[in-house]
Amino acid sequence: MSQLPDMSRFMTPESLHSREFNDIFAYAGPLGLEFLEDRVVFRLWAPTAERVSLLLFFHGEKQLDMQRSDISPGLWELSLPGDCEGAQYLYRLSFWDGSSRLAADPYARAVSVNGRYAVVLDAEALLPEAFSTERLPGTVDFSQISIYELHIRDMSIGPLNGISAKGKFLGLCESDTVTAAGNPSGLHFLKGLGISHIQLLPIYDFATVNEEAPLSFGEQYNWGYDPLHYNSPEGSYATDPEDPACRILELKTLIQTLHAAGFRVIMDVVYNHVYRLELSSLENTVPGYYFRFDPSGRPYNGTGCGNETASEQPMFRRYLIDSLSYWAKAYNLDGFRLDLMGIHDVETLQALRAALDKIDPNIFIIGEGWSLGHHPEGVLRADQDHAHLLPGVAFFNDEFRNALRGNDFDAQSRAFLSGGGDENTSRCIFSNMQGKPLGKPYRSPLQNIIYSESHDNRTLYDKLKSVLPEASDAELERRCCLAFAIQNLSHGIVFFHAGQDLLRSKSGADNSYNLPDSINVFPYDRCDRFPLAYRFFRDLLKCRKDLPFLRQTDYPAIRQHEHLISAEAGRLHIQISDGTRLWHLFINARTESWQPQFQPEEYELIIHNVQLLHKKAVETLEIPPLSLTLLRLKDSSQQET
Repeated sequence: MSQLPDMSRFMTPESLHSREFNDIFAYAGPLGLEFLEDRVVFRLWAPTAERVSLLLFFHGEKQLDMQRSDISPGLWELSLPGDCEGAQYLYRLSFWDGSSRLAADPYARAVSVNGRYAVVLDAEALLPEAFSTERLPGTVDFSQISIYELHIRDMSIGPLNGISAKGKFLGLCESDTVTAAGNPSGLHFLKGLGISHIQLLPIYDFATVNEEAPLSFGEQYNWGYDPLHYNSPEGSYATDPEDPACRILELKTLIQTLHAAGFRVIMDVVYNHVYRLELSSLENTVPGYYFRFDPSGRPYNGTGCGNETASEQPMFRRYLIDSLSYWAKAYNLDGFRLDLMGIHDVETLQALRAALDKIDPNIFIIGEGWSLGHHPEGVLRADQDHAHLLPGVAFFNDEFRNALRGNDFDAQSRAFLSGGGDENTSRCIFSNMQGKPLGKPYRSPLQNIIYSESHDNRTLYDKLKSVLPEASDAELERRCCLAFAIQNLSHGIVFFHAGQDLLRSKSGADNSYNLPDSINVFPYDRCDRFPLAYRFFRDLLKCRKDLPFLRQTDYPAIRQHEHLISAEAGRLHIQISDGTRLWHLFINARTESWQPQFQPEEYELIIHNVQLLHKKAVETLEIPPLSLTLLRLKDSSQQET
């Protein structure tokens, strides 16, 4: 091993973030566990440690000294006979300043209950029966992606939903389940949506649900945006949290089941912060390295969660890419949604995109491109303002969301859907329907996530109810249906929060991340209360696939073929050419009918008054309140007859 430098130079976060430190210690070889034919190799990157021991809990407790590697001065290694599989383990690190820490393996792919220990288990080799390690065939048409965002527990925990494995991965593997009222539930419900991608709220091991405590309805709840172990599934979603293999096998079974049902699967990931710094295996193996700190040594808090990761650091960048590549390969995932993506940097996202392309260019990356965090000078945020530097990465379009439903940070804020918008709001809606928020350098509509509701903030129904307290359910249903229609007739990727099609309510809660099951449980039977929305949502997704103009992904061509005929408060008239025929779109968000100056005799109705009509003839045109009408010019043979 080469001579170590003077480690007293690397005792502060500032020095650990220096180019000198990274040039000396950055390492590109294998980390975590390597399973060979007759032995297991343990590898840990801990350059600032003076000594590292492996604590092995297997037929008693053993403490085994690791050796600093000859390959890299930051790497510690130990090789053990292969019969230690199933053992629990931790690392004990002693540092040059006399301090010591215990840490789980940051690369652990299997963990014990509540993530107390890493576990010696070859997670990649654990495969359910008939699990395919091959990527899904075919090429994804990114312009036709539709996403349904759901939470494992929400979808399966309800007492009357007909699902047996309640709150578990396997609950969404059960076929043909129905509620006590006879409505489809679980996988049966999802298969009727017409959605292309299912997005799962966090399924990695998170900290705030006690896996040893009762997990039945009403006992515990959290969305899971509090990472503990990035590379192992969450145990509370397994039928046996005490068995480290169970959560791995059951999550793979769920992904396999969703694939067989025709879905691709997106995993919601949170690399921008950890639950608590003192519990983080990253912080405890190389204190001060993986996170951003202010000049006084306190962690920056651009996330609002007490800390923020430093993606510009080479070994964190490598960690994030290694982790997501592992999930893509070992679990056959089809996409990732990056929480608070603006905390990360452009170079990291570019490298991630390149790494995932090598696995499968169909893997989809989306993220929250808000401008957050304390990036060092010269480091570019991976936010909407740098979208032009991030091809193959899509961004949640909050400008569209706010123009449609109002500001989520003001409960009484009205917008287009609720009668509060002016002409400029309508023009903003039109611009965003063309696939680009104003002033943002998106490269194409494929970077545009069109949404009006997500797990965050009030549901659309609750938002509208808060600003229109006197409105009837029938009126609110029509307003929500109008939102579905506007989204589905926009360029980009359509995104829906689970239950949006049923006008889901969370009793007005703005942030239900830790509220009871009674607030968060999925309301399958709400389809009986809002049958119009339930049907129209599904019809629109089918219709979207048949609209040729929505496959256009070139901004100049979109601007050439789509023209704003008129815009006023609550109303829009748009003319569209698909290269063959003309279309006209009328949007009426007002509570009175609209009779535009338009001669419709040569046109046929495609969508009208919250219905999919499929080429119905029209002689006079009146746009009902709170609705949308799409007309298409008849072809020449139809006109002759």
